[in-house]
Amino acid sequence: MEPRETRFSAFDTSIRLRIWGEAAPMEEALLRARGACAAYERLLSRTIPSSDIGRLNHAHGAWVSVDEVTLDVIKAALSYCAASQGAFDITVGSTTRLWDLKRGIVPSAEALANAVQHVDWRCVQVDEAGCRVRLADPDAMVDLGGIAKGWIADELERSFMERGALAWLIDLGGNILVGGEKPDGEPWKIALPALAPEDEKRVITLRRGSVVTSGTYERTCVVDGVRYHHILDPKTGLPIAAEYPAVSVVCERSLDAEGYSTTLLALGPERARAFAADHPEILQVYYTKG
Repeated sequence: MEPRETRFSAFDTSIRLRIWGEAAPMEEALLRARGACAAYERLLSRTIPSSDIGRLNHAHGAWVSVDEVTLDVIKAALSYCAASQGAFDITVGSTTRLWDLKRGIVPSAEALANAVQHVDWRCVQVDEAGCRVRLADPDAMVDLGGIAKGWIADELERSFMERGALAWLIDLGGNILVGGEKPDGEPWKIALPALAPEDEKRVITLRRGSVVTSGTYERTCVVDGVRYHHILDPKTGLPIAAEYPAVSVVCERSLDAEGYSTTLLALGPERARAFAADHPEILQVYYTKG
């Protein structure tokens, strides 16, 4: 049985979806998945002014009616903010908006000092009955870039299963989710990052689950001899000072893997072990030395 596959761009990254099953239903499943990704991006993107997140960030503290999808992602994200005690914080948007690594724009110390005063996930208020969200701090800004792809991967998996897929590989720019039974009966093999020539290539095997890698080696720029990356410390607005350049987290759900990956990268191996022990949904943690 040959797999069906599609590749496209969304969420500022490359998407690859591969599924096994009957030809016609799988083609329809892939078509629907592409449409769903476009719809999710229109709802959740910080950089699209008309998105739910765009409207929330410019509502100056007023309640904003949002789609059920947006409400669900925000509620899930807040649980990871709480679990990490703010090491992961979706209101880091007030600082991320100041950076443009593609153009080499680095914000001033003064701008960052002002922005971090408005980073506090506890200012996000949710009205489930009314499907509304507001920011109690009018100058706060939400950025779901560190959680949305995990939620979306899980939704795509659910959709594939409902349409009769026998096996699937969902790759949202390095957020990997696999499941089902491949025709050859073999487990999935997923390569972890190798960032230096001397690094030994590591491949892990999974029957089902998600692997998400957070790293300081992607989305970087060098300005005045200083290298900057895109994962920011909510307390300073500056790139986090990570002991290792990458961490790969294995969980059953992609939402968990992404929700915890940034936190574990910031904690480093020693503190990460204690954190993972308190969160059994974290199955494995792999650090890349680089």
